[in-house]
Amino acid sequence: MPPTNVDSHSLVETLHDEAGAALRSVSIYDEASYEMLYLRENVEAIYSKAEIEEIFQDLRLEGWGRESLEERFNAGSLECSVYGFEEAMMFHFVTDGFGGALVTFDRGQGIETEAFMQACKNEL
Repeated sequence: MPPTNVDSHSLVETLHDEAGAALRSVSIYDEASYEMLYLRENVEAIYSKAEIEEIFQDLRLEGWGRESLEERFNAGSLECSVYGFEEAMMFHFVTDGFGGALVTFDRGQGIETEAFMQACKNEL
C-alpha cells in the first residue's frame, strides 16, 4: 500500500458525488506500489493484473518528466494530465516524484471536467 496522507474514503466518496455511476476507477501510487481505492466491476474485468502493473509503471515515468513539462510550457505548475479516449476520461495527478493518483470516468456522461479536476485536487 502506498504511503499517503490522502483520506481514501473521502476521495472516493467525493468523486462518486461528482461522477455517480460513471466513475470507473480511483487509485493512488508511489514508487514501489499502488492501491486501487475503487475499481468498477465491469472495468476490472477488462484488465489483467499485468496490464494494471504496466499502467502504473507508465504513470511513474510520466511523473518523472513533470519538471520538464512545467519548464517548457511556462504556464505554472502541472496540476494533472488529462487523457480523453472514446470511452473514458482519465486524470493523472502527480503528487511527487514517482507518486500520484489516477482517476477515470465514463465519457459522454455530462461531467464537467474542470469541476471534476478541482474536486480531485481538493482531496489530494
